Amino acid sequence: MAVKLNKPGHNDILRILDGLRRRIRFYVGIEGMALMLIVAGLLFWLSLGVDAAYFHFNKFELPVWFRQGFVVAAMILIGLSFATWVGMRLFRAYRRRALALVLERQFSELDDRLITAVDYRNEPEVAKTPLAESMLDRTTVDAAQTVRGLRLSKVFDAGPLRRAVAGAIVLGASIGWFFYTNQAAAAKWVAAYIKMEDVYWERTTHLKVKVVTGPGDTIRDFQHAEGSGLTDGEPGEYRHPRGEDLTLLIMVPYLEMPESSTEEKLMSDGQKSTETANKKTQWKIPDKVAIQFELDNNRGEDEIPCLRLSEKEAKLYASEDAAACYRVILPRVLDSMTIHVVGGDFRNRKPYRIEVVEPPRLDRMILFSQYPDYLGWNEPPEEWDSADGPYLAPVQVLGTQADVPMETGFKMHARTNKPLLRARIAFDGFEMRLGRLDERGLPANNDETIRAFWATVGDDGQILNRDGENGDQWTQVAPEVASQFFDPDHKGFNIPFVMSTQNNEKTQQRVADMDFGLGQPFVIPPDAEMRIYLEDEDHIVSPQAEKVVFLGVVDQPPVVDTSLKGISLQVTAKARIPFVGMLSDDYGVAAGRYEYVIGRKKAEVTEEDWVPKDLQKQLEEGFRPREYPLMLPDEVTKYVNEAGEVVEKRKKRDYDLFQVSHLDLKPGQILVVSMVAEDADNLNGPNTTRGDAYEFKIVTKEELIAILYYKELNLRKRFQSIIDEVVVTRKKVQEQDAACDRIAVLKEKDQLTDEEAKTLDELQVTLQATAERSQHQISKNANETYGIEVGFEDVLFEHVNNAIANRNYEERLEKIVENLALARKFEFPNVDRALRNYEDIVRKGGNPKAQIAESSRELGELLERLESAKKLMEEVMAFHRTIVFFQALLKDQIDLNKMTVQEREDYLFKKLGGDIFPTPDGE
Repeated sequence: MAVKLNKPGHNDILRILDGLRRRIRFYVGIEGMALMLIVAGLLFWLSLGVDAAYFHFNKFELPVWFRQGFVVAAMILIGLSFATWVGMRLFRAYRRRALALVLERQFSELDDRLITAVDYRNEPEVAKTPLAESMLDRTTVDAAQTVRGLRLSKVFDAGPLRRAVAGAIVLGASIGWFFYTNQAAAAKWVAAYIKMEDVYWERTTHLKVKVVTGPGDTIRDFQHAEGSGLTDGEPGEYRHPRGEDLTLLIMVPYLEMPESSTEEKLMSDGQKSTETANKKTQWKIPDKVAIQFELDNNRGEDEIPCLRLSEKEAKLYASEDAAACYRVILPRVLDSMTIHVVGGDFRNRKPYRIEVVEPPRLDRMILFSQYPDYLGWNEPPEEWDSADGPYLAPVQVLGTQADVPMETGFKMHARTNKPLLRARIAFDGFEMRLGRLDERGLPANNDETIRAFWATVGDDGQILNRDGENGDQWTQVAPEVASQFFDPDHKGFNIPFVMSTQNNEKTQQRVADMDFGLGQPFVIPPDAEMRIYLEDEDHIVSPQAEKVVFLGVVDQPPVVDTSLKGISLQVTAKARIPFVGMLSDDYGVAAGRYEYVIGRKKAEVTEEDWVPKDLQKQLEEGFRPREYPLMLPDEVTKYVNEAGEVVEKRKKRDYDLFQVSHLDLKPGQILVVSMVAEDADNLNGPNTTRGDAYEFKIVTKEELIAILYYKELNLRKRFQSIIDEVVVTRKKVQEQDAACDRIAVLKEKDQLTDEEAKTLDELQVTLQATAERSQHQISKNANETYGIEVGFEDVLFEHVNNAIANRNYEERLEKIVENLALARKFEFPNVDRALRNYEDIVRKGGNPKAQIAESSRELGELLERLESAKKLMEEVMAFHRTIVFFQALLKDQIDLNKMTVQEREDYLFKKLGGDIFPTPDGE
C-alpha cells in the first residue's frame, strides 16, 4: 500500500527518501559499470596472455574454435557481470521503509522516529484516539525536521566505488595505451579475436622441408594432400619406402619478408595522405632447429634436433635460394607419422605427413627364350598352338643369377609389386629408360605416354655416340614399340635381349634376324650385372637397384675322357686297340672319331699330320647325347666244349676298337692314336677336343709273347707271396687254440697268483693282437689278390686284342681270373667275418676257441681257392716256357740257316778262283 503522508513534514520525508534512492542507484550504477569494465579488461589481457603463452610454447596461433569459444565465454561473462552488478542493482525496488531503516542505522539521532512515521503511514487505516494521532503527527514533524539536517553522503562507503572506478580507469588506460603504442600487436589481437583469422602472428623465421631420396641424393618435395601438385617445401604428404632411412632437409628460404609500415605524404592540395609501405627484411636463421614426430596408432613420439650444414655442404643439396640448411635422418622408418618443424619462432601449423608404403620391387622375372637351334631346346610342348607364333621357352629366374647360353635371345618379362611410373635398366656399356618420359627422356608425370630411350655408356658414365666419342644423345625406341614395353596394368615390363659377343658374321646376322614383336633385341654381353631401378606411382624410387647377373654360358668344347683297356703300348700289326670311356658335351656330342699318325713320335706330331678314322660304332645322325659312352654290341662267340657241345658265350664290350690291322704296319714302326669329339655349335664353332694321344710300337708276335711271359711271371711271384702270407696267418691263428685252453684253466682257479694273473693278461692281449693283425693282413692280401686278378685279366685281353691267343690258353687265363674273383667275392669276406667274430669275443672277455676254429677253417678254404688258381698259373707258365723254348729253338734254327747259307757262298766263291773283282792295286 502506498504511503500517504499528507501531514506537515510528510512531504519532506518523502523527498529525502526519494533522493536517497536516486543516489543509491547512481552509486551502484557507476560501481557496476566499473566492475564490468574491469572484467572486460581482465579478459582482454587474459586473451593476450593465453595467445602469447600458447605461441611461445607451441609456435602456433590459437585454434579458431578456441578463440571463438573464448570470445563467446567473455561476452557471456561480461553480460553476467552487467546483469549482476548493474541491471539487478540499478533496477531494484528500493522501498521507503528500507531507506528509512538505512537512515535510522546511519543516524542515531532519528531515534526510530523516521521509521515510526513511515510505518504508521504504511499501516491500514485504523481507529486512533485523538491523543495517539496527535503524538504520531508530532513524531512525523520531528523526524522531518531532523532528516532535513542530515548529510546523506555519510550513508555511502566511497571506497569500493573509488576502487572499482580506479581499476576500470587503469585497465582502460592500459588497453588504450596498448592499442596506441603497439598497433601491430593490437592488429594481431583484432585479427585473432575479432576477424578470427587462421594466421595472425608475424614470424621472423620461416622453414621449408624437403626430402632427400636416393640414389643420387635427389631433392623431392612434399605433395598436396589433394594431389594437386608439389608444395615447394610447405606441409604436404610424402610417401616413403618402408624400412629405409628418411632424410629430411630443412631450409631457411633466402627470401624477403614483407613488414607493414605507415607513412604520411603531403598531397598537392595540401592534404595529408596516409599510405602503407612495405619494408623488406631477411628471414632470421634460428640457432636450433628440431623436428617433432608422432607415429601412427600411438606407437610413440619424439623430438630430434637437426644438424646444421656448412655452407659447402648446403650447396650440395639446396639451391642459392636457401640461406641455411639443416638435416636430420630417421633410420629405418617402419610406421607412418606426422612431423612438425620447430625453429626460432616458427612451427608449421599443418603437419608434414610421412606415409610409409612398400617400395617397388621385382616379384618375379621370366625369360622367354629362343635358343640357338643346335641346342635342340626350342621344341614346343604338345599343347602349343603354332598360330601363337614361335615358341619361347619360359625360364624363371630364381635368386639373382640367370644362366643363359650364348647366342640366346630372350624377352625379359619382369613383374613388380606396384604399378610403375618409370624404370631404368643398366649394365656394362648400356643404359635404358622407359616409362612416363618426355621427348628428351626426362621424367614427365603428367604425360601418360610411354616412351623408351637407350644409350651406349662409357666407363666414365658418359653417353657415347656411334663413333665411340662422348655425346649427349639418347636413342629413342619407336613409340609403337615402346608402348608395348609396359604391361597394361603397369606392374611389369618386357624388354628383348640377346646374349652374344657378335664376334662373327653368323652371330651378327642372327641378332639382326631375331624378332620378339618388340623390335630388334638389345645385345647383352656375357657375365653382365643388370641393375634395375624402379619408380612407382607413389614417386618412390627403389632405394637399391634390383640386381640380376646374366651369366653367358659359353658352349664349352667336348670332353674326351678315354683310356686304354687290355692293351699296352707294344702291339702287333694285327692288333685291335680298345678305347674305354666317355665323350661328353654340355649341349650334346655331334661326332666322334679317331685320328692317327704313322711314323712320327707323339712329340713330333703337328695338327696337319693327323689322319681321321671313324669310330667302329658311329653316332646316329641327328642324335646328340650329352654323354656318349664308348660301347660296341655284345660279342657272341660259339665253341665246342670238352663234352662236344656247342656253347654260346656272350661278352659285354664296353669299349670301341681301333683296328691296327687295316693300316698294314710293319714291326718297328710307330703309331700315334688319339680320339677326337666334336659338338654341334654352328654359330661360334664347331668346338673340338682331342683326347690323350697314345704312342704305340709295332712288335712281332713272338716279342709280345715274351713280354707278356715276364709279366705273368711277376704276377705269379706276387701271388705266391700272398699264399705264403695267408699260410702264416692261418698258422698264427691256430696257435692261439692252445692259448685259449691255458686261459680256460686259469679262469677256473678260485685265486690266481701274481704270476698267473700276469700270464692271463698276456694271453688275452696276445689273442686280441693276433685277431687284429690277422684282419689287417687278410685285408691287405685281398687287395693284392684283386691286383693280381686285374693283371691276369689284362694279360688275357692283350693276348686277345693282339690276336696271339689260342682257345686253350684263353680258357686257362679265364679260369685264373674266375678263381681269383671268387676268392675276392666269397672266401676273403668269409675269413674277414670269422676274424671279426674272434676279435669281438676277445674284447668281451669270452673264450674264442670256437671262433679260432671257424677262422682256421675259412682260411683253409681260402688257401684251397688260391692253390687252385696257382695250379692254373703253373700250367700257363709251362705253356709259356714251351713257347719260349720253341721260340729259342726257332731262333737257333734261323741262325743256323743263315750260317749255312754264308758257308755255301764262301765255298762257291773260293771254288771260282778267288775274288771276282780284284782291287786296283792287284792285291
